[in-house]
Amino acid sequence: MTSQATFRTNLLLATVVPLFFLLLIEGASRLIESFSPDKEESMTLDMPSWMVEAHNSPKTFSTKELQWMKLFQSGEGYRVHLQPNISALIPDTFSWTKYLPGAGFEVHSNEKGFRILPPEHQSEQPPQKRIIFFGDSSTFGWGVDGKESYPFRLQEELKEKGLSEEYQIANFAMPGDSSEFGRLLFDHFAPTEMGDIAVLSFGANDARLSSVPHRSQVNRFQEQALLQSVRGALTAHSAFVRFIDKALQPPLKTVAENNRTAAVPLKRYKGNMRHMIRKSREYGAKQVLLVAVCSPAPYARALKRVAQNEGALYYNAQVHLRNLIPSLQKEKKYASTVKEMKASYGGLLKKQPVLYVTSDGCHPNKIGNHVIAKRLAKMLSQG
Repeated sequence: MTSQATFRTNLLLATVVPLFFLLLIEGASRLIESFSPDKEESMTLDMPSWMVEAHNSPKTFSTKELQWMKLFQSGEGYRVHLQPNISALIPDTFSWTKYLPGAGFEVHSNEKGFRILPPEHQSEQPPQKRIIFFGDSSTFGWGVDGKESYPFRLQEELKEKGLSEEYQIANFAMPGDSSEFGRLLFDHFAPTEMGDIAVLSFGANDARLSSVPHRSQVNRFQEQALLQSVRGALTAHSAFVRFIDKALQPPLKTVAENNRTAAVPLKRYKGNMRHMIRKSREYGAKQVLLVAVCSPAPYARALKRVAQNEGALYYNAQVHLRNLIPSLQKEKKYASTVKEMKASYGGLLKKQPVLYVTSDGCHPNKIGNHVIAKRLAKMLSQG
Protein backbone atom coordinates (compact mmCIF):
# COMPACT_ATOMS: atom_id res chain seq x y z
CA MET A 1 0.00 0.00 0.00
CA THR A 2 1.42 3.39 -1.01
CA SER A 3 1.86 6.22 1.47
CA GLN A 4 -0.90 8.18 -0.32
CA ALA A 5 -3.33 5.26 -0.01
CA THR A 6 -2.40 4.85 3.65
CA PHE A 7 -3.08 8.54 4.26
CA ARG A 8 -6.50 8.26 2.62
CA THR A 9 -7.35 5.20 4.69
CA ASN A 10 -6.31 6.88 7.93
CA LEU A 11 -8.25 10.03 7.01
CA LEU A 12 -11.33 7.95 6.26
CA LEU A 13 -11.05 6.11 9.57
CA ALA A 14 -10.46 9.37 11.46
CA THR A 15 -13.70 10.85 10.12
CA VAL A 16 -16.04 7.93 9.53
CA VAL A 17 -15.45 6.04 12.79
CA PRO A 18 -16.15 9.03 15.13
CA LEU A 19 -19.15 9.96 12.99
CA PHE A 20 -20.45 6.40 13.22
CA PHE A 21 -20.13 6.41 17.01
CA LEU A 22 -21.83 9.82 17.27
CA LEU A 23 -24.73 8.53 15.19
CA LEU A 24 -24.85 5.41 17.36
CA ILE A 25 -24.94 7.50 20.55
CA GLU A 26 -27.62 9.79 19.08
CA GLY A 27 -29.72 6.78 18.05
CA ALA A 28 -29.39 5.24 21.51
CA SER A 29 -30.28 8.57 23.16
CA ARG A 30 -33.42 8.90 21.06
CA LEU A 31 -34.40 5.33 21.86
CA ILE A 32 -33.93 5.92 25.59
CA GLU A 33 -35.80 9.23 25.36
CA SER A 34 -38.75 7.63 23.57
CA PHE A 35 -39.07 4.78 26.08
CA SER A 36 -38.34 6.80 29.21
CA PRO A 37 -41.44 7.14 31.40
CA ASP A 38 -42.70 10.69 31.66
CA LYS A 39 -41.66 12.06 35.02
CA GLU A 40 -44.12 14.20 36.87
CA GLU A 41 -41.70 17.11 36.88
CA SER A 42 -43.03 20.61 37.33
CA MET A 43 -42.02 24.21 36.86
CA THR A 44 -43.12 27.27 38.80
CA LEU A 45 -43.70 30.43 36.80
CA ASP A 46 -44.57 33.96 37.86
CA MET A 47 -47.82 34.61 36.03
CA PRO A 48 -48.96 38.25 36.05
CA SER A 49 -52.74 38.61 36.46
CA TRP A 50 -52.85 42.31 37.18
CA MET A 51 -56.62 42.62 36.68
CA VAL A 52 -57.21 40.18 39.56
CA GLU A 53 -54.54 40.80 42.20
CA ALA A 54 -55.49 37.70 44.22
CA HIS A 55 -54.38 35.52 41.30
CA ASN A 56 -51.13 37.41 40.79
CA SER A 57 -48.80 34.81 42.26
CA PRO A 58 -46.42 32.05 41.08
CA LYS A 59 -48.17 29.03 39.59
CA THR A 60 -46.91 25.50 39.08
CA PHE A 61 -47.26 23.65 35.78
CA SER A 62 -46.20 20.18 34.72
CA THR A 63 -43.49 19.89 32.08
CA LYS A 64 -46.10 18.25 29.86
CA GLU A 65 -48.24 21.41 30.05
CA LEU A 66 -45.21 23.45 28.99
CA GLN A 67 -44.19 21.37 25.97
CA TRP A 68 -44.95 24.37 23.78
CA MET A 69 -41.83 26.08 25.16
CA LYS A 70 -39.85 23.93 22.72
CA LEU A 71 -41.32 26.06 19.93
CA PHE A 72 -39.12 28.93 21.13
CA GLN A 73 -35.35 29.17 20.81
CA SER A 74 -32.59 31.49 21.98
CA GLY A 75 -32.04 34.65 19.96
CA GLU A 76 -28.71 36.05 18.82
CA GLY A 77 -28.19 38.90 21.26
CA TYR A 78 -31.72 38.89 22.66
CA ARG A 79 -33.77 36.47 24.75
CA VAL A 80 -35.93 34.29 22.46
CA HIS A 81 -37.91 33.99 19.25
CA LEU A 82 -40.13 31.32 17.74
CA GLN A 83 -38.57 28.57 15.68
CA PRO A 84 -38.56 29.97 12.12
CA ASN A 85 -41.20 28.98 9.57
CA ILE A 86 -43.41 26.87 11.81
CA SER A 87 -47.14 26.27 12.07
CA ALA A 88 -48.27 24.88 15.42
CA LEU A 89 -51.25 24.56 17.73
CA ILE A 90 -50.41 25.75 21.26
CA PRO A 91 -52.59 24.75 24.23
CA ASP A 92 -53.46 27.78 26.34
CA THR A 93 -51.77 26.53 29.50
CA PHE A 94 -52.52 29.69 31.46
CA SER A 95 -56.21 30.04 30.60
CA TRP A 96 -58.67 29.72 33.48
CA THR A 97 -60.90 27.81 31.06
CA LYS A 98 -58.16 25.55 29.65
CA TYR A 99 -60.14 22.38 30.39
CA LEU A 100 -62.99 23.49 28.13
CA PRO A 101 -62.98 22.57 24.42
CA GLY A 102 -61.10 24.89 22.11
CA ALA A 103 -58.58 26.25 24.64
CA GLY A 104 -55.75 26.34 22.12
CA PHE A 105 -54.53 28.67 19.39
CA GLU A 106 -52.66 28.52 16.10
CA VAL A 107 -49.23 30.08 15.71
CA HIS A 108 -47.35 30.68 12.47
CA SER A 109 -43.86 32.19 12.23
CA ASN A 110 -41.77 33.81 9.51
CA GLU A 111 -38.13 33.14 8.59
CA LYS A 112 -36.95 35.37 11.47
CA GLY A 113 -39.05 33.52 14.06
CA PHE A 114 -41.83 36.04 14.70
CA ARG A 115 -45.58 35.65 14.49
CA ILE A 116 -47.35 36.11 11.16
CA LEU A 117 -50.78 35.35 9.74
CA PRO A 118 -51.32 31.98 8.03
CA PRO A 119 -50.91 32.21 4.23
CA GLU A 120 -54.67 32.19 3.54
CA HIS A 121 -55.10 35.41 5.57
CA GLN A 122 -52.13 37.32 4.16
CA SER A 123 -52.92 40.22 1.86
CA GLU A 124 -51.85 40.01 -1.77
CA GLN A 125 -51.84 43.79 -2.11
CA PRO A 126 -48.43 45.51 -1.83
CA PRO A 127 -48.31 47.42 1.49
CA GLN A 128 -48.04 51.20 1.44
CA LYS A 129 -47.47 51.65 5.16
CA ARG A 130 -46.00 49.53 7.91
CA ILE A 131 -46.91 49.19 11.60
CA ILE A 132 -44.34 47.55 13.85
CA PHE A 133 -45.11 46.11 17.30
CA PHE A 134 -42.78 45.38 20.21
CA GLY A 135 -44.25 43.97 23.41
CA ASP A 136 -44.99 40.98 25.61
CA SER A 137 -47.41 38.05 25.40
CA SER A 138 -50.53 40.22 25.19
CA THR A 139 -49.20 41.86 22.02
CA PHE A 140 -47.88 38.50 20.78
CA GLY A 141 -51.53 37.44 20.89
CA TRP A 142 -51.29 34.74 23.54
CA GLY A 143 -54.43 32.62 23.64
CA VAL A 144 -55.93 33.64 20.28
CA ASP A 145 -55.33 32.72 16.65
CA GLY A 146 -53.18 35.20 14.75
CA LYS A 147 -56.05 36.78 12.82
CA GLU A 148 -57.81 37.52 16.14
CA SER A 149 -54.80 39.15 17.84
CA TYR A 150 -55.01 42.92 18.10
CA PRO A 151 -51.95 43.70 15.91
CA PHE A 152 -53.42 41.79 12.96
CA ARG A 153 -57.03 42.79 13.71
CA LEU A 154 -55.83 46.37 13.42
CA GLN A 155 -55.39 45.85 9.67
CA GLU A 156 -59.10 45.08 9.27
CA GLU A 157 -60.19 47.88 11.58
CA LEU A 158 -58.18 50.46 9.61
CA LYS A 159 -59.85 49.27 6.41
CA GLU A 160 -63.25 49.69 8.04
CA LYS A 161 -62.25 53.25 8.95
CA GLY A 162 -62.03 53.90 5.22
CA LEU A 163 -58.27 54.34 5.11
CA SER A 164 -57.12 53.55 1.59
CA GLU A 165 -53.55 52.55 2.45
CA GLU A 166 -52.65 48.88 2.71
CA TYR A 167 -50.89 48.31 6.03
CA GLN A 168 -48.24 45.68 6.66
CA ILE A 169 -48.04 44.38 10.24
CA ALA A 170 -44.69 43.36 11.73
CA ASN A 171 -45.17 41.81 15.17
CA PHE A 172 -41.94 41.38 17.15
CA ALA A 173 -43.66 40.82 20.52
CA MET A 174 -42.50 37.84 22.58
CA PRO A 175 -44.13 36.13 25.59
CA GLY A 176 -42.22 36.79 28.80
CA ASP A 177 -40.44 39.91 27.59
CA SER A 178 -40.12 42.90 29.89
CA SER A 179 -39.03 46.32 28.64
CA GLU A 180 -35.46 45.22 29.46
CA PHE A 181 -35.60 42.12 27.26
CA GLY A 182 -37.78 43.93 24.72
CA ARG A 183 -35.20 46.69 24.42
CA LEU A 184 -32.60 44.11 23.38
CA LEU A 185 -34.91 42.79 20.70
CA PHE A 186 -35.85 46.34 19.67
CA ASP A 187 -32.22 47.40 19.30
CA HIS A 188 -31.54 44.31 17.19
CA PHE A 189 -34.43 44.70 14.71
CA ALA A 190 -35.73 48.29 14.84
CA PRO A 191 -32.88 49.89 12.82
CA THR A 192 -33.75 47.81 9.75
CA GLU A 193 -37.42 46.92 10.35
CA MET A 194 -38.95 50.18 11.65
CA GLY A 195 -42.33 51.14 10.22
CA ASP A 196 -44.33 54.32 9.73
CA ILE A 197 -46.02 53.61 13.07
CA ALA A 198 -44.47 51.98 16.16
CA VAL A 199 -46.61 50.39 18.90
CA LEU A 200 -44.79 49.63 22.17
CA SER A 201 -46.42 47.64 24.98
CA PHE A 202 -44.51 46.45 28.04
CA GLY A 203 -45.20 46.39 31.79
CA ALA A 204 -46.71 43.04 32.79
CA ASN A 205 -43.35 41.30 33.17
CA ASP A 206 -41.49 44.41 34.36
CA ALA A 207 -43.62 44.58 37.50
CA ARG A 208 -43.58 40.91 38.45
CA LEU A 209 -41.28 39.85 41.27
CA SER A 210 -38.00 38.23 40.30
CA SER A 211 -35.01 36.87 42.20
CA VAL A 212 -32.73 38.00 39.35
CA PRO A 213 -33.29 41.53 37.97
CA HIS A 214 -33.74 41.44 34.21
CA ARG A 215 -31.03 44.04 33.65
CA SER A 216 -28.42 41.68 35.11
CA GLN A 217 -29.45 39.00 32.58
CA VAL A 218 -29.02 41.30 29.59
CA ASN A 219 -25.22 40.92 29.48
CA ARG A 220 -25.57 37.15 29.20
CA PHE A 221 -27.87 37.45 26.20
CA GLN A 222 -25.51 39.95 24.54
CA GLU A 223 -22.15 38.34 25.32
CA GLN A 224 -23.26 34.76 24.67
CA ALA A 225 -25.39 35.52 21.61
CA LEU A 226 -23.82 32.95 19.26
CA LEU A 227 -23.41 30.35 22.02
CA GLN A 228 -27.07 30.62 23.03
CA SER A 229 -28.19 30.34 19.40
CA VAL A 230 -26.07 27.22 18.76
CA ARG A 231 -27.22 25.65 22.04
CA GLY A 232 -30.86 26.27 21.13
CA ALA A 233 -30.45 24.71 17.69
CA LEU A 234 -28.59 21.66 19.04
CA THR A 235 -31.03 20.94 21.87
CA ALA A 236 -33.94 21.25 19.43
CA HIS A 237 -32.53 18.56 17.13
CA SER A 238 -30.37 16.22 19.22
CA ALA A 239 -31.56 13.89 21.99
CA PHE A 240 -27.94 13.36 23.11
CA VAL A 241 -27.35 17.12 23.47
CA ARG A 242 -30.63 17.44 25.39
CA PHE A 243 -29.43 14.73 27.78
CA ILE A 244 -26.06 16.46 28.33
CA ASP A 245 -27.70 19.89 28.63
CA LYS A 246 -30.12 18.62 31.26
CA ALA A 247 -27.34 16.89 33.21
CA LEU A 248 -25.28 20.08 33.32
CA GLN A 249 -28.14 22.31 34.47
CA PRO A 250 -27.50 23.63 38.00
CA PRO A 251 -30.16 22.79 40.58
CA LEU A 252 -32.83 25.43 41.00
CA LYS A 253 -32.47 27.45 44.18
CA THR A 254 -35.43 28.39 46.28
CA VAL A 255 -35.43 32.12 46.86
CA ALA A 256 -37.17 33.67 49.83
CA GLU A 257 -40.16 35.78 48.82
CA ASN A 258 -38.81 38.83 50.65
CA ASN A 259 -35.59 38.68 48.57
CA ARG A 260 -37.46 39.16 45.30
CA THR A 261 -37.87 42.56 43.68
CA ALA A 262 -39.50 43.96 40.56
CA ALA A 263 -37.88 42.46 37.48
CA VAL A 264 -37.48 45.98 36.08
CA PRO A 265 -37.76 48.89 38.58
CA LEU A 266 -39.98 51.82 37.59
CA LYS A 267 -37.08 54.21 36.92
CA ARG A 268 -35.41 51.76 34.57
CA TYR A 269 -38.77 50.91 32.96
CA LYS A 270 -39.35 54.58 32.11
CA GLY A 271 -35.83 54.85 30.73
CA ASN A 272 -36.33 51.82 28.49
CA MET A 273 -39.61 53.17 27.12
CA ARG A 274 -38.08 56.61 26.45
CA HIS A 275 -35.21 54.92 24.61
CA MET A 276 -37.58 52.98 22.34
CA ILE A 277 -39.75 56.03 21.61
CA ARG A 278 -36.79 58.20 20.63
CA LYS A 279 -35.11 55.50 18.58
CA SER A 280 -38.38 54.68 16.80
CA ARG A 281 -38.53 58.28 15.59
CA GLU A 282 -34.85 58.28 14.71
CA TYR A 283 -35.43 55.18 12.56
CA GLY A 284 -38.35 56.76 10.72
CA ALA A 285 -41.59 56.24 12.69
CA LYS A 286 -44.06 59.10 12.18
CA GLN A 287 -46.27 58.01 15.09
CA VAL A 288 -45.42 56.17 18.32
CA LEU A 289 -48.16 54.68 20.46
CA LEU A 290 -47.72 53.26 23.98
CA VAL A 291 -50.25 50.66 25.14
CA ALA A 292 -50.80 49.36 28.69
CA VAL A 293 -52.56 46.00 28.29
CA CYS A 294 -51.70 44.10 31.46
CA SER A 295 -49.83 46.32 33.91
CA PRO A 296 -50.28 47.26 37.57
CA ALA A 297 -51.33 50.86 38.17
CA PRO A 298 -47.84 52.27 39.01
CA TYR A 299 -46.41 51.01 35.71
CA ALA A 300 -49.45 52.14 33.70
CA ARG A 301 -49.16 55.63 35.25
CA ALA A 302 -45.43 55.70 34.54
CA LEU A 303 -46.08 54.75 30.92
CA LYS A 304 -48.63 57.55 30.59
CA ARG A 305 -46.15 60.11 31.98
CA VAL A 306 -43.47 58.95 29.54
CA ALA A 307 -45.94 59.24 26.64
CA GLN A 308 -46.93 62.78 27.71
CA ASN A 309 -43.33 63.91 28.14
CA GLU A 310 -42.23 62.41 24.82
CA GLY A 311 -45.27 63.44 22.78
CA ALA A 312 -46.37 59.86 22.09
CA LEU A 313 -49.93 58.55 21.98
CA TYR A 314 -51.07 56.56 25.04
CA TYR A 315 -53.85 54.03 25.55
CA ASN A 316 -54.70 52.19 28.79
CA ALA A 317 -56.35 49.11 27.32
CA GLN A 318 -56.63 47.41 30.70
CA VAL A 319 -58.90 50.13 32.13
CA HIS A 320 -60.88 50.25 28.89
CA LEU A 321 -61.51 46.49 28.97
CA ARG A 322 -62.49 46.51 32.64
CA ASN A 323 -64.98 49.35 32.06
CA LEU A 324 -66.54 47.40 29.21
CA ILE A 325 -67.49 44.38 31.36
CA PRO A 326 -70.93 45.68 32.56
CA SER A 327 -72.05 46.22 28.94
CA LEU A 328 -70.89 42.74 28.02
CA GLN A 329 -72.71 41.20 30.97
CA LYS A 330 -75.93 42.77 29.68
CA GLU A 331 -75.13 41.60 26.12
CA LYS A 332 -75.18 45.18 24.82
CA LYS A 333 -71.94 44.55 22.92
CA TYR A 334 -70.65 41.43 21.14
CA ALA A 335 -73.95 39.76 22.04
CA SER A 336 -73.51 36.55 20.04
CA THR A 337 -69.99 35.92 21.38
CA VAL A 338 -71.10 36.69 24.94
CA LYS A 339 -74.00 34.23 24.66
CA GLU A 340 -71.57 31.53 23.54
CA MET A 341 -69.29 32.34 26.47
CA LYS A 342 -72.15 32.15 28.97
CA ALA A 343 -73.18 28.77 27.58
CA SER A 344 -69.61 27.43 27.77
CA TYR A 345 -68.33 29.00 31.00
CA GLY A 346 -71.46 28.77 33.12
CA GLY A 347 -71.05 30.16 36.62
CA LEU A 348 -67.37 30.87 36.07
CA LEU A 349 -68.25 34.19 34.41
CA LYS A 350 -70.10 35.31 37.54
CA LYS A 351 -67.14 34.38 39.73
CA GLN A 352 -64.58 35.98 37.43
CA PRO A 353 -66.16 38.73 35.28
CA VAL A 354 -62.74 39.55 33.79
CA LEU A 355 -63.21 36.42 31.65
CA TYR A 356 -65.49 38.52 29.47
CA VAL A 357 -62.38 40.32 28.20
CA THR A 358 -59.39 38.14 29.18
CA SER A 359 -58.55 34.45 29.33
CA ASP A 360 -56.69 34.61 32.66
CA GLY A 361 -56.89 38.07 34.23
CA CYS A 362 -54.15 39.37 31.94
CA HIS A 363 -54.16 38.22 28.30
CA PRO A 364 -57.02 39.68 26.23
CA ASN A 365 -59.37 37.09 24.76
CA LYS A 366 -61.05 37.38 21.35
CA ILE A 367 -63.35 40.19 22.51
CA GLY A 368 -60.50 41.96 24.31
CA ASN A 369 -58.28 41.88 21.23
CA HIS A 370 -61.09 43.19 19.02
CA VAL A 371 -61.77 46.06 21.43
CA ILE A 372 -58.09 47.05 21.55
CA ALA A 373 -57.77 46.93 17.76
CA LYS A 374 -60.84 49.14 17.32
CA ARG A 375 -59.52 51.75 19.74
CA LEU A 376 -56.06 51.78 18.16
CA ALA A 377 -57.60 52.20 14.71
CA LYS A 378 -59.63 55.15 15.98
CA MET A 379 -56.57 56.77 17.58
CA LEU A 380 -54.38 56.28 14.52
CA SER A 381 -57.02 57.47 12.06
CA GLN A 382 -57.42 60.67 14.09
CA GLY A 383 -53.68 61.22 14.00
